Amino acid sequence: MTVLVCLLWLCLLLPVVVVTGLSAGAIRISVEQHIPDVTPSEVKDAWLSYQWRQGGGLPAVLVVFSQDGSSNNKKRRRLAPIWMEETLLDDGSSSSTNNQVRYRVSDMGLFKSDLHSHDANVSFIQDKEGGTNMIWNVAMGATSRKELWEKITEFNVKEASKDLASFLSTPLVYSRT
Repeated sequence: MTVLVCLLWLCLLLPVVVVTGLSAGAIRISVEQHIPDVTPSEVKDAWLSYQWRQGGGLPAVLVVFSQDGSSNNKKRRRLAPIWMEETLLDDGSSSSTNNQVRYRVSDMGLFKSDLHSHDANVSFIQDKEGGTNMIWNVAMGATSRKELWEKITEFNVKEASKDLASFLSTPLVYSRT
């Protein structure tokens, strides 16, 4: 996580002067994480609880709120100190999207000058051994520093996926005999 914090501060504090790092364009990232011995619906529920509502290990203050003010309809969240706001578009509760979650970054916060879109889809697919393959796809648009944002986003999605797998894993028990 310290690498993530360093990358975040690097983006905020240091100007990029390398010409090759100033490219713009579409970014597509796909990360697959196998989670053994847990069903797709359990992984999806854990993603909503651990990743969405609790931050899933993000080094940031997380404020989750709803559009209508109710406490049980937590569809938006704001990440401080970067002030990025994310909106949950589909929590997988409908029958047609039962094992997938979709969200969008609705406010880029401090990164408005570099990023203009960010949509993600997380699918939870049953594997043959009784576990789940979680596939986290991100499509985003950068107005500059495409390669930088691609690497940062890929790193964050991989770490968040590994954190969720660790959160759901069977704890090792140490016993002294």
